[in-house]
Amino acid sequence: LAESLDSAVTLLTVPATVTIERDYGECPASFGRAAELNQALMSLLTYAVNRAQSRVVVRVREAGGGVELRLSYDGPELTDSERKGLLDLQFEARDDKMRLQAALPAAAAAFHRQGGTLEAVPGPAFLGRLAGDSFQIQG
Repeated sequence: LAESLDSAVTLLTVPATVTIERDYGECPASFGRAAELNQALMSLLTYAVNRAQSRVVVRVREAGGGVELRLSYDGPELTDSERKGLLDLQFEARDDKMRLQAALPAAAAAFHRQGGTLEAVPGPAFLGRLAGDSFQIQG
């Protein structure tokens, strides 16, 4: 999981005004659909970096027999309705065309397919949880 997060951070174009802090703690090695999880992490980090004013924080912890990922950023807080709709498919009008916004819903689906959950929470932040059978702790 740490390698997936580090790869996503390396591939991102991060503005000079934004720093990404990483705190992986007891970080598991991911199993199952690693490529799908990598894409989900990239989508979440991209969203956070684009909304951040100066800082994005990525924390990973063991929790309840699984792992918890908290990705927070210091951008504007979302309303309850914005948070609830953030992980749903959305259409956006841009340049006289309708575009489907699917990256964050796809990220949520990737967590679900790995036996986990992903939600947008106050902070603003994303909180992802993966079940213990989708990874193995290195140690």
